[in-house]
Amino acid sequence: MKLHLHIGTFKTGSTTLQHFLLHNAKELSERGVAIPSLMGNALMPIRFSTAVGNPQVVEFHKQSQTHIAKGATLPSAEEAQKALQKTFNNLREDACILSWEGLPLFFPEKEDVERLADQLGTVCDKIQIVIYLRRQDSLYASLYGELIYQGRFFNDPDAPFSYESAEGAFGFGESGSNMRWFDYAGLTKTWADVFGAENVLVRPFEKQQLVNADIVSDFLSIFGLDKEDFDPIPDKNKSIDRFQMEFLRHMLRHLPSHVRGELNPAFLHLGRMMHNSIPPTTHYKTSTRGAREFLQRFEASNAYVARTFLGRQDGRLFLDPAPADNSAELPDLTVEKAMEITGQIWNEQWNHVGRITNRDKETIRKAEAHAATLRDAGTALLALGLSAQGKPSAAKVLFAGIPNVENRKELRDHLFQTHALQNPDTLALYLAHCPPALRTDTARENTVLPPEAPFAQQPRPARVLVFRSAPPMVCIDLFAHLFRTWPGVQADVVIQKGSTLDHGFPFAERLYVEPARFSAESFFSTFSAESLRTRYDLAIIPTNGELAGYAPFFEVASKLACPTCAAYRSDNLLLPEAGKVLELMPMTPGHPQ
Repeated sequence: MKLHLHIGTFKTGSTTLQHFLLHNAKELSERGVAIPSLMGNALMPIRFSTAVGNPQVVEFHKQSQTHIAKGATLPSAEEAQKALQKTFNNLREDACILSWEGLPLFFPEKEDVERLADQLGTVCDKIQIVIYLRRQDSLYASLYGELIYQGRFFNDPDAPFSYESAEGAFGFGESGSNMRWFDYAGLTKTWADVFGAENVLVRPFEKQQLVNADIVSDFLSIFGLDKEDFDPIPDKNKSIDRFQMEFLRHMLRHLPSHVRGELNPAFLHLGRMMHNSIPPTTHYKTSTRGAREFLQRFEASNAYVARTFLGRQDGRLFLDPAPADNSAELPDLTVEKAMEITGQIWNEQWNHVGRITNRDKETIRKAEAHAATLRDAGTALLALGLSAQGKPSAAKVLFAGIPNVENRKELRDHLFQTHALQNPDTLALYLAHCPPALRTDTARENTVLPPEAPFAQQPRPARVLVFRSAPPMVCIDLFAHLFRTWPGVQADVVIQKGSTLDHGFPFAERLYVEPARFSAESFFSTFSAESLRTRYDLAIIPTNGELAGYAPFFEVASKLACPTCAAYRSDNLLLPEAGKVLELMPMTPGHPQ
């Protein structure tokens, strides 16, 4: 397995690249490139880095609540190693990608990178470091815009943007000067000393040096792939303009970025609103006065990278020249412009409050509807009991008091799925006394087979994977019918330890999982996908309710490459033996379509 470890750096289109890779994970897998999920983080090894990264940096980010949520429990290095082994043991592709621009932050020193290499070396025989570098003056200007709207800039709000004040203006928990993030010789050498210079791929982040002037096209070219063969996504990289930066800088005088040592949520909300919802009105961003002098500070560093990693004896890492001084033409933030931005913010905040209000109204509406369902279900159950006691007239009166009974699908589903399926007696009561208007609708939606197609018409499978994913009566009905239809069929049953269904059906092998909420991650923490992949030609998932709630089971079936996956709905209990139906489910990764 070859790992391509993309480590950023900052402000080089990493967000857009990562969204593209995640969006096209299935297509990439089909081409032999895996996008793994490690410790709950797909593609980006954030939680893994908190376990094995530099302790000082980890503590900084824990305190500042950047990359580490408040109150989060951090995993140990041993847990990280175990998760790494399980993740990579389940991969079948020839190559995989991990990508996070925060890796240089969490592994700033050589000994940190060595620790990372030791971990990764246990699961990968080849590792390539992919690093994009942005011209330092452009990087600082872009970084300034991002940090100021996030409230993480250290400078005095009375001091406007300046290259002269870059040192100390921001930090990420590093030791020493923050100027290390602009020293590309030091950065690349740290990684090359550990992984080997031949395994460090440096890409200058300039349009004229990127394939098709695009970060995604350039990255895919490493694998010999073409962006046009994949599903496109919108550009995820946004930035605020000069007026917005100045507005936020002045706001810091009145709305501090930190309160009691923590990021101020009020300023964070303002900054994110500005970044996400307020459109720029000028192409100007920051002053370029001093940009050339700033870039000259790193001339020797850049030359080292160009010669060492790109073979450029002229020492030119970047081909675009530093910009000329634009300070004479730079527009100021006027009162009128500030009022315009304030109006935009007010409108967006009004819309934001409206969205929250509508969401709350919808939540209340759903709660009230559910309460009505529970109330009317109680009435229906009382009526069923009266009918069973030989009091049909009293039962009829109660049934008649249930409003709009003919159009109450949620009530029909609740009575059947929650009460009728408790045990054989409750099902018998339901079948004998529930009036037609409250009997569950057995029509099936989004099915490939027509409802009347019998179970037995399916080709006999060689081996079946069955989940204990619905109430016992549904699973028992499925298991019994399965083995009556295909006597002696080989089957594995995924079942929780201690389940009441653990008895019977001795001819089925058990795959035991922990008695907790089922997830694909928990399943594959116990079983190797590689050992089970292609073992089954049919997976059956008993369901009781909407299919969306069974996504983790479909995800397991998909990752095991089951060619046929089917749902066995609970309302099969109401069908005669010859009419029970498997619904074949067209699959996307992890979910039924």
